[in-house]
Amino acid sequence: MPSIADYPQRHSLASFQQTPLTELDAGLFAQLGYLNFNYLIGQPYARFADLNDSTRLNRATLTTWAIPTHQIMLDAMRHSERFARVTWENWLETCSHRNEEDFAAITFTLAPGVYCVSFRGTTNKLVGWKEDLNMSFMPTIPAQRRALSYLIKQISQHPGTYYLTGHSKGGSIATYAFDHLPQPLASQVAHVYSFDGPSGVPLDPSHRDRVTKLVPQSSLIGVSLDPAMNFEVVKSRVKLFGQHDVLTWNIADTTFAHLPTTTWASRYFQKTFALWLAGLDAKATAVTVDALYRILRSGNAITLDDLAKTKNHWRHYLGAFRRLDKHHRQQLGRSFRCLLGAMAGSLVQTH
Repeated sequence: MPSIADYPQRHSLASFQQTPLTELDAGLFAQLGYLNFNYLIGQPYARFADLNDSTRLNRATLTTWAIPTHQIMLDAMRHSERFARVTWENWLETCSHRNEEDFAAITFTLAPGVYCVSFRGTTNKLVGWKEDLNMSFMPTIPAQRRALSYLIKQISQHPGTYYLTGHSKGGSIATYAFDHLPQPLASQVAHVYSFDGPSGVPLDPSHRDRVTKLVPQSSLIGVSLDPAMNFEVVKSRVKLFGQHDVLTWNIADTTFAHLPTTTWASRYFQKTFALWLAGLDAKATAVTVDALYRILRSGNAITLDDLAKTKNHWRHYLGAFRRLDKHHRQQLGRSFRCLLGAMAGSLVQTH
C-alpha cells in the first residue's frame, strides 16, 4: 500500500489555490520540517522546483532520517503542480544544552496568503530527547514557549490562513502554540495536525475541532502522555517503534488509512505509562529523568549515535550509574519499582 512518500508522485494533484491543504499534505510538510534548512535558507532559491540537481538534493536531505526516500520525495515535488512553487521562509533553530531545548520551525507559503508552519520533531540529539522527557513533569518546556513566540511573530507580520503541523514533539508544540495564541491570531489558524506527538494537555473547547492528532496502531510515543485517547488511529506497515515514522503509514485518497483503535500492546503501554507517572510526583519524575540523562551524557555523548560509540559502553554506563549520588540512585530504584507495579496493574486494566 502506498505511503506519504508516494503522494507527491500523483499526477492528479491540483495547486493549493484550487484545493486546500489535506491531511496528507500536513503529513508531508511535517516530514519536510526535518530538511537541512541551515543549508537551504542560505541559497539564492526557495522553491521546491529549484531542487533540481543531485548536489542540492543531497545537501537538503542530509539531516533527515531516511535520506534516499526524502530525495525521491523532493524530486517528485519539484515536478508537481501542487508543490513545485511552494516556497519556504522564516527558518528558526535553537539548540541549548543549558536550557535543555531543541527547537526548529519553518514556514511554507502554499499560495498567496496561505501558509503552513512546520515544527520539527525530535532529532538524534540527546538534549532533544531530554526535553521530550521533561514534558512528563514540566507544565511547559522551552520549545513550546519558543513555538508560541515564533507563531505570534509570523502571523502578526504575515496575516493570512495558517495550517500548523509537526511530527513527534513538533506536533505537540504546534498544538500548544495554537492553544495559547491570542484570539485575533488564533482565528487565522485553519487547522493543526499532530503526527504521533506526545501531548495530553487539555485543549480550549473552542479549539478542539481544529486539531487533529494521528497515531499509528501500535503507537508508543503519541499515546505516552494522552490517557484520554484524544486521537485518531492510522495503519502502518511496520511494527512497534518503527511505526513512529510517518513514512511507514499507509495512505488512502486524501487521508491516511484509518483504523478503529490502537493495538492491545499500545493500550497496555499507554496505561502503564499513565500509572507510572501517577505513582511519582513531579519532583520524583524530574530526579529520575535527570539521573538517566546524566548517565547517558557521562561519556560526553551529544547524539544517539554517540552512545554506541562510547568505549565498552554498557560497562561505562553501569559505572556512571554507580557514580551517581545516593539521592539519584535511590530515586532511580524507587522509579523502577513503581514501573514494575504499573506494568502489573496495567495487565488488569487493559482490554
